[in-house]
Amino acid sequence: MSTQTSHLLTVAAELGAALIGLVVSHHGRTMTLTGSPGQWEAVALAEPDGVEEHDVYGYGDTVPAALDACADEAELVEADNDGAEEDE
Repeated sequence: MSTQTSHLLTVAAELGAALIGLVVSHHGRTMTLTGSPGQWEAVALAEPDGVEEHDVYGYGDTVPAALDACADEAELVEADNDGAEEDE
């Protein structure tokens, strides 16, 4: 375990119930993870071209499932807009 991870775990233990989420780097995105076992939620910022950036969500029974769902949703939102200007 890295020293940084060790320090973060120490801080998490000190915060206890006051800790309501984690900021996680996953698939090149920064996500906020909240929830509890069996009901995880991840939120990330999607930045489609020509459209105001907005939050996208992913849900899952496990942490990896929620993070992957969020990354997939962000990719879909950003990809949906790729051809928007061509259609005009």
